[in-house]
Amino acid sequence: WFSLAAEQGYAIAEFTLAGIYENGEGVTQDYAEAIKYLKHAGEQGYADAQFKLGWLYYHGEGVTQDYQKAFEWYSLAAEQGDIKAQFSLAVMYDNGQGVIQNFQKAFKWVSLPAEKGDVKAQFFLACMYEEGQGVTQDYAQAVKWYSLAAEQGDTMAQCNLGHLYAEGKAENQNFIQAHKWFNIARAKEDEDGRKFKEILEKLMTPDQITEAQRLAKEWMERHE
Repeated sequence: WFSLAAEQGYAIAEFTLAGIYENGEGVTQDYAEAIKYLKHAGEQGYADAQFKLGWLYYHGEGVTQDYQKAFEWYSLAAEQGDIKAQFSLAVMYDNGQGVIQNFQKAFKWVSLPAEKGDVKAQFFLACMYEEGQGVTQDYAQAVKWYSLAAEQGDTMAQCNLGHLYAEGKAENQNFIQAHKWFNIARAKEDEDGRKFKEILEKLMTPDQITEAQRLAKEWMERHE
């Protein structure tokens, strides 16, 4: 059925058939056929196919790695609102892969999936605000976006948030909040979280440590 529908130009059928050839599901694995059907679907404006083509060209899977082609396909999907493509486009602008490096455009594209709740994009956006890369440095915004990613369980965001609180860049210096986030990251076996929690404890009173541990415990219970 998929083959018949694909031959008639139905984009969703072409996309599905491409996956069948890519994974060798009931047929001999054939990347050339997969790419053929993905291109047919992508040229009809099917965003999932456009993103998949971008991914294959970016990683060089089944095709020769080609950042320029990856950028072109990601761009088509990103313009249609595909959040994975928007994030990938931001990474390519940030790294200068297949396009001239442009931090402002990286900021523009990563903001879109971040606003939609994508945790990787939220972390990326927080880093840009913290470093002033592609946007005016703004620690309050960095705290906002690290917090959103940290609440979703991103350990790097949790550690970076801890640093901002410990260094007084999140409004006022707050060792309790810093310890809380380092402790939460440590619970996920994050080595940096463990290390910085131990350093911070040397600067804290026993009451502060107890309060920080209570807050971390409450957070972890809510997120079990």
